[in-house]
Amino acid sequence: MNISISEVLRYYGMQGKRLTQKDIYRYIQRSFDIKNLNKSLRAAAQDKKYSFDVTTETYTEIWHEIPSEQYQKRIEETNRKLASIHRFLQICQVIPTVSLIGLTGSCALSNATPDDDIDLMMITSPHRLFITRLIVLGVAHILGVRHRRAAKHDPNKVCLNLWLDESDLIVPTPKISLYSAREMAQIRALYDRRNYYERFQTANPWVKTYLPNFSFTQSGGVPISKNGNRNILPLRVFGDVLEKLAKRFQLRRIKRHLTREYITDTQLWFHPIDRTRNEV
Repeated sequence: MNISISEVLRYYGMQGKRLTQKDIYRYIQRSFDIKNLNKSLRAAAQDKKYSFDVTTETYTEIWHEIPSEQYQKRIEETNRKLASIHRFLQICQVIPTVSLIGLTGSCALSNATPDDDIDLMMITSPHRLFITRLIVLGVAHILGVRHRRAAKHDPNKVCLNLWLDESDLIVPTPKISLYSAREMAQIRALYDRRNYYERFQTANPWVKTYLPNFSFTQSGGVPISKNGNRNILPLRVFGDVLEKLAKRFQLRRIKRHLTREYITDTQLWFHPIDRTRNEV
């Protein structure tokens, strides 16, 4: 058990993140009874194998001590970043073809630094992925929160790096890994129409192969706004034509800069650095 605990503490410690008991239980790679896990954590902390902070009730490895003050500051920084894109999120929620807005990356862990951007994933209505992306990117550009393509670091800007069509929520085989499982388990739904967060997780039961204690429920920390009674697109009759034009336009631009991105008619994964091959 201690080896598994050390592994998960090390993985998140490299990101400067302290973990609560619930975090460890959620992200550990072995199935444990939470009571036994708690006993093991307390015993290891008493033996000085792990560092435990009473104020935050969080753990970290002794050799990679993370100050509790840093833990608190990163939570505050995450909240500040989310507040800065509040208007953008409000507008996206009224776009009829946006089904889910999910927070990913460091902000999903409440572990953001001042230099971090804000990673988001989007689930769209069936066959409306490209027109939705065009509208959302336009909104981000107008509001001045869009991540610049050429910028390696663009603090406080929105990085829309994962797009899924409702009709295809299954993570493709090349993307299945421990890294992806952890990323999925960390997702926080900022906006969810008719439980698409749960649908996405349920469509990918392989996550539990890597994280057996992970439960397909909202990870908490960010409120979900639900609205199941929205108007359809005013120009629905022209929807297919608009989608086709939007797709053709965007794919032409995407292919100019294509590296390791995963692009299909129903999924867009913009992750030039393939971390699935660099797991702990």
